[in-house]
Parts: sequence; C-alpha cells; structure tokens
Amino acid sequence: MRTRLKLFVGSDEQTPEESTQQASVPLAEFARVIADAVEWNRTWLKDFSEEQVVVSQDLHEIIRLYDEIHQVRA
Repeated sequence: MRTRLKLFVGSDEQTPEESTQQASVPLAEFARVIADAVEWNRTWLKDFSEEQVVVSQDLHEIIRLYDEIHQVRA
C-alpha cells in the first residue's frame, strides 16, 4: 500500500483556545524524553526553546537551587 502525503491547508494562526491548551505528564517521562532529545541534539528542541513550562513552586525552587549549585561547581 502506498503512503499518501496529507497537506494541511487551514490557517497557520492558532486560536486563543488552541494556544492555551495544556497537558499533564509525569516528570519521569518528561525528563526521559527531554534527556534523550538533548543527547541526540534533536532539532525540535530548538523549535520549542522559547516555550514556557509550568511547574509547581517547590519543583521550581529545587531546579533553581540545583542550577545555582551546579554553576558554582562548573
């Protein structure tokens, strides 16, 4: 069976509803996928490099502190 290319001919503009959609994913799964993408230098990481990621306040504090400690040692 031949594969067919499907072209999207709709608008490239996102509606406000589409741009605010969110999804929840376990941190372990997120970290595994991101770590693999970083290791293999996947192009899509650059595409999303300006995206905001929402995390809980306590996780944000841990990430910030870890980053500060890691920068001191580097």
